[in-house]
Amino acid sequence: MEEKLAEKKKMVMESALKLIYEHGFHGCPMSMVAKNAGVAAGTIYTYFESKDELINGLYYYVKNSLFQVALNADNDQKDFKERYHNFWNALDKHYMDHPEIHKFFEQFRSSPYNTAEKQLEQDDWHDWLHSFVQQGIDQGYLKDIATDLHVIMIMGSLSSLTLVRTSFQHKINQRAVDLNKLADMVWDAIKK
Repeated sequence: MEEKLAEKKKMVMESALKLIYEHGFHGCPMSMVAKNAGVAAGTIYTYFESKDELINGLYYYVKNSLFQVALNADNDQKDFKERYHNFWNALDKHYMDHPEIHKFFEQFRSSPYNTAEKQLEQDDWHDWLHSFVQQGIDQGYLKDIATDLHVIMIMGSLSSLTLVRTSFQHKINQRAVDLNKLADMVWDAIKK
C-alpha cells in the first residue's frame, strides 16, 4: 500500500514539474496538477496541504534527483579529472533529458520560496558537491581556493550551458558551436 501511495505522490510531483515548466509557478493550480497526474483533486491534498508545500517539496525532490545522478556517475577509485568529466556529463545529460528540473531551479531561485532559512538548511546535495571538490583539492588536481568558488564555477557553467541549449539551440547550430568544449574550459579554469 505504501508503495502505491509513494508512486501516486511521484506522479503528482512529476505532473507539477511538467506543468511548472510549461506555465510557471503561478499558472499551475493544484487542480491542474491533479488532473494532469490522473488523480482526484482531493487526492493531491493527501500529499501536500497547499501549493506552497508542493513547490517546497519539489525543491527537495529535484535536488535529490541531481544528487542521485552525481552519486551514480562517481567512482572515487578513478582519476579525479575523469571523475569531474563523468560528473559534468551526467548532470549535463540529466538537465537535457529533464529540462523541467533546470527551469524549476531557475524559477525557484528567483522566487520568494528561496528564503534565507532554506539556503541555510543542511543539504546532502551541496555537502556532497563540496566534498567532491575538496577531494580534488586534497589530491592536488584543483586550485586550493574555497570549495564554494569551484562549485559556483562548475554548477553555474552547467546551468548556463543548459540555458543556452534550451533557449538558443538554433543559433548555436547555425554557428556550429561545440558546446561540449565548455567542460574542458571549466576544467582548465579550476585545475591546479
